[in-house]
Amino acid sequence: MILMICAGDPAIVQIGHRQSKHNRETFGKPHHMFSRVLPVLGLSEHLFVLAKSAYRERETPLLGDAEDQLYVDPAELFETVASVCPKQYIGNIYICTHTGGPLNNAMPFVRSFEMQFRGVFAYTGGVFGCSIPVVTSIPSPADPCWIKVTDDDADALSKYAFMSDI
Repeated sequence: MILMICAGDPAIVQIGHRQSKHNRETFGKPHHMFSRVLPVLGLSEHLFVLAKSAYRERETPLLGDAEDQLYVDPAELFETVASVCPKQYIGNIYICTHTGGPLNNAMPFVRSFEMQFRGVFAYTGGVFGCSIPVVTSIPSPADPCWIKVTDDDADALSKYAFMSDI
């Protein structure tokens, strides 16, 4: 499933629909996060979260669109994801953004989300942040741009420190 955090941003919607059309087996169907009803994920189905940007407001990491004032914090994303995950979920969760230097900006969000998720679910999959902007398509899960959240996040962040100026 592709979970789009937007109010209809054409770029985000286009990326989500294009990915689904070209590789539905990997990416599943696209859905807006703020839809009334979201389908339940399959036990091992991957979840791709796509937002316009990642940023901080008063030390709170956020995903979404500051201009449209449509964003979520890690707890709000967790509530949505928890509502669509089966109890024994084993898929991976991939979080990426369309603009900016996403790894440096998004990784605090990704890490906070991952900590909440592991605190509730007996989770054996991984939570990943993307080290590059998703301009035209979401990278496949095998792409090395995905950085898995671990206790060694500082090492992963320093490896991509140059990306903060993108």
